[in-house]
Amino acid sequence: MTTNRLISSNFGLVPERTARRNSVEQALSSVFVQHGYAEVTLPMYEYYDILKAATHNFRDESIISFTDRTNGRQLVLRPDFTPQVCRMVAGYHNDLELPIRMFYRGTVFRNVNIDEGSKAEKYQIGCERYAENGSNEIDGDLELLLCVTACMDKIELTDYRIVLGDAAFLSRVFSMLGGTAAEYMDILQRKRLHALKPFIERLETSPELKALLEYLPVSFGGRDEFDKLMTLASFDLKLKSRCEYLKSLFGRAMEMGFPADKLVFDAGEMRGLEYYTGISFEILHSVTGELLGGGGRYDTLMEKFNLDYTACGMALHLEAIENLF
Repeated sequence: MTTNRLISSNFGLVPERTARRNSVEQALSSVFVQHGYAEVTLPMYEYYDILKAATHNFRDESIISFTDRTNGRQLVLRPDFTPQVCRMVAGYHNDLELPIRMFYRGTVFRNVNIDEGSKAEKYQIGCERYAENGSNEIDGDLELLLCVTACMDKIELTDYRIVLGDAAFLSRVFSMLGGTAAEYMDILQRKRLHALKPFIERLETSPELKALLEYLPVSFGGRDEFDKLMTLASFDLKLKSRCEYLKSLFGRAMEMGFPADKLVFDAGEMRGLEYYTGISFEILHSVTGELLGGGGRYDTLMEKFNLDYTACGMALHLEAIENLF
């Protein structure tokens, strides 16, 4: 016992944990391969300007950077895989057949405690899917969700939920609120129900929009939730259309064998609202609440690489998952 504690303290991963992680990683990799994803190996570091333009939630204080002595450019230990995969697709797209499917695995690096100078290394495995602009959105979204449940089935993990929101729906709502959008975003994100009624009473807008705003903080559930939302959103064609899309997505997923109790819609899910263009989701452990992964659709990302492709993807946090076994 003393020896094992010493190994754990000095070297982090004891042999048993390493074997467990490798087993989980190999199982998840096999799922991506079975779904037609080709593995890519990516450099551990990337140029600052490339990552800053295309990384979700990129902040100077959260990265680990250094200078390339050969040219003076700033390099960053990768905080995210997606921009690197995008750059690779942009460089080799002429040689690849659409839709392009790639998966990756490795460590991302983030400075999580600036004052104390501690660093965080997180091991991820994930996938990215690229399609021609104008292709059917639901195909990629369904594929992502089915990949998630296939991964969970492969490692026999049953205690999870996918909590899904929609950036397109919320962006439309916020555009209707103009200068008051930030206040409502805070109410919605933090579920500040006590502040909701005073906020709505001050608004100079239609009764239909007020009714929708009042309901969104408690809008949470399965496929039937969209019937209520469609009724409330019927005054706006764009909002109604997104509700119809989401209901169709849920319905198609269930028809294809997705477990109905694993997929939940949360109208207040705002993860990466400035980054995602359609669905976004988090994969949560249903007992501990721990974040196991997440993903979504980011159709404007490839524009930064001068390529007119749609894109969606997801990443699983391997340490969080293997710790459950």
